[in-house]
Amino acid sequence: MVKTCKNPECAKKFATNRSTVDYCSRACSNQDRQRVLIESEREYQVLSCGGGVQSSAMIALFVSGKVEPPDMAIMVDTGYEKTATMKYVHDILIPACESKGVPFHILHTPDNSLWSKSGMILIPAFKLMPDGGSQKLYTLCNGGWKLTVIKKYLRSQGIKRGASWIGISTDESKRERKSHQQWLRNRYPLLELKMSRYQCLFLIRSLGWQDPPRSACIMCPQQHDDEWELMKANNPDDYQRCVDMDNEIEERNPAIFIHQSMTRLRDIIWQCDVGV
Repeated sequence: MVKTCKNPECAKKFATNRSTVDYCSRACSNQDRQRVLIESEREYQVLSCGGGVQSSAMIALFVSGKVEPPDMAIMVDTGYEKTATMKYVHDILIPACESKGVPFHILHTPDNSLWSKSGMILIPAFKLMPDGGSQKLYTLCNGGWKLTVIKKYLRSQGIKRGASWIGISTDESKRERKSHQQWLRNRYPLLELKMSRYQCLFLIRSLGWQDPPRSACIMCPQQHDDEWELMKANNPDDYQRCVDMDNEIEERNPAIFIHQSMTRLRDIIWQCDVGV
């Protein structure tokens, strides 16, 4: 006889001579039993906060009563957070969460080295190629610096099933991903409500909050030039840390740069440097 595998993650057809067999393999059987066990647990709602516009909008949603509050909010401080971002988090987002009884936890990345053990740089930097062109390297930092830290913390709190609130608006919906973890699914409240980045800002402003700064690590190579310049003008200490990191990268691999122009940050002249 031909049956359909009972595991919804598989659901493929398979041939069997036994009417009592419901799965195409032992692996599928074990996976589905684990799913059923997890689904019997309470699902904790966990807001993952980066401190930017979309994260702030998710907090604004429950502060304004548009959605039920999560059980907690979590932010991971990688050690490279922008001064402006952390100020916004402490001045606005944490008090907003506390006003609704939502605890806000700031975790810390235990190892934020720019390099993997195999010698690969973890940030999406730019590499000078032999033909004079450039190659953008992969983003390898988010998993180890943030996701692993969050999952480990939730497990340490005895959480066996959760929904991670991720701030993605409709204009970047291509970033939506299904979780690879059975016990921790991804949830996208802004996509559920079909909110664009502009609508996020409108909601934030309606509560009287300032516009959040764009969240990213200070040395993130994916920043635009206006962000680099604002950092140097308003938070020179942050910018100097980036210069120091760029210099260290040069010592280790002269072909890798933080800025897409393939110029060292110490050598870039911004408008704020000449008073324009």
